[in-house]
Amino acid sequence: MLTAYLSGGSLLAKYVAMECMMHQSEAKAVVKGAMRRVGHRWDELETTFRPVSESGSPLIKTKKKFLRYIDEVIKFRGELLIHKVTSQQRNSWHQKIELASLSSEYEDVDGVGSVAKISVCFYDSRQFFKGNQRSAYTHYVSRLYLHEHFLERMVLRSGLSGIGEIGRVVYPILHSLVDNFTSVRNLEEHFYVVSDTAVMVLEKSDSLSGLVLKTVLLRERFDDLQYELFDSSYKRLAEQGGGMLFFFPSSKRMVDILRLDNQLLLQKECCANTFWLHNLLHDFYV
Repeated sequence: MLTAYLSGGSLLAKYVAMECMMHQSEAKAVVKGAMRRVGHRWDELETTFRPVSESGSPLIKTKKKFLRYIDEVIKFRGELLIHKVTSQQRNSWHQKIELASLSSEYEDVDGVGSVAKISVCFYDSRQFFKGNQRSAYTHYVSRLYLHEHFLERMVLRSGLSGIGEIGRVVYPILHSLVDNFTSVRNLEEHFYVVSDTAVMVLEKSDSLSGLVLKTVLLRERFDDLQYELFDSSYKRLAEQGGGMLFFFPSSKRMVDILRLDNQLLLQKECCANTFWLHNLLHDFYV
């Protein structure tokens, strides 16, 4: 929708229509409502799959219970689920599953404001059956954060009925950060993600040791200076038939953000060796 990553073509006309129909307060309510509903589902999930073994891990020993468990986790994350991929193992029903979702509450950060985190979780059914807790489930939190204003602007300007579809824009950005940059150290203080119809603003944050997606600028509403600033980026996108890219204004450097295929994108081995994701240890599988 914002780019070729989202089906259905350009939504430029819809952006304008939605901004006429929806005010900032309504967009805020959409985001807060989605977060609140996810928070309310926690007690039910915890009760259903409360750890019952001596090690404190849930006993998931059948295909039916594992599949039910994954279904419940997906329901728990609800509208905050931004990415889901299942890899079926050859000649077996066993699965490896990758889920990414937004946090169900904001974190207030001095000098930054309210930000949402991105969680990336991996589930391996075969390892659950073997009782290998460390291999069965891993949970990472990204160093790419979404500012409250960014989430509200995405809802306001892209016409999303919820916020889950934001992942179809945000997840390729996270994946490309992992692929192309070892840390924030050598990145410019602020830079941009340029898409066919909009520009997203990224800013370094020392207090978070990461990057914050701050807001969204619509291409159709650029002023003359913005058209000049992003001219080279749009020429490059036109040459390659659309998509997204990082644009660094001081150096004029551009880095393509690749389209994502339906595969396990951020493998556990990759997550364990990248600055952009850090392991979050939990005593319960969520």
